[in-house]
Amino acid sequence: MGKVGELQISNLFGGYELVDEDARRLPQELASAIGVVFANRPETVIPAYYFGYQLVNGKNHVLVCQRIRRIDEVEERDFVRIEIHIPLGIDGYKKAELKTMEVASETLYLPEIKRIFEEGTKYLVGVEYKSLLFVGTQVVKGMDYHFICETKQVRPNSNPYLTRLIINEFNGEISISGINII
Repeated sequence: MGKVGELQISNLFGGYELVDEDARRLPQELASAIGVVFANRPETVIPAYYFGYQLVNGKNHVLVCQRIRRIDEVEERDFVRIEIHIPLGIDGYKKAELKTMEVASETLYLPEIKRIFEEGTKYLVGVEYKSLLFVGTQVVKGMDYHFICETKQVRPNSNPYLTRLIINEFNGEISISGINII
């Protein structure tokens, strides 16, 4: 497991330099690379959460993005996890490649992590939380569990958005200790 400050990161991203922040602060090189990669594609992505990067013959960046597609004049939106490779060099972003793009879905966790998420969200009303990524844990008066979630108000025509949900377990009690819109 890696660490960002006091946050213990899950093993999902071994070998990555963890940035762990919303995507409004992307490095310019990465923002330009996203523009290059999606310039001629039938979909658009809006970066929402920047996880980090890995140095392997350039930089591999991992992000969660909202994907927007038009199919027969109907707009479809979902969240995807993308990995973009930027080769080494001064203008490496011009040769950027999309390595992977997969629909972000509920990640299969250890049974204990899944139990924490389900118990922590079962009494939240008016909003649905779908876990996209288990980020990790932090020891603070018990244990905080950090998740990136697709969040949607329970009403017609509401658009999903991303949140960072923090669930605390202390002495067997589970509670929400933070909900932040990304």
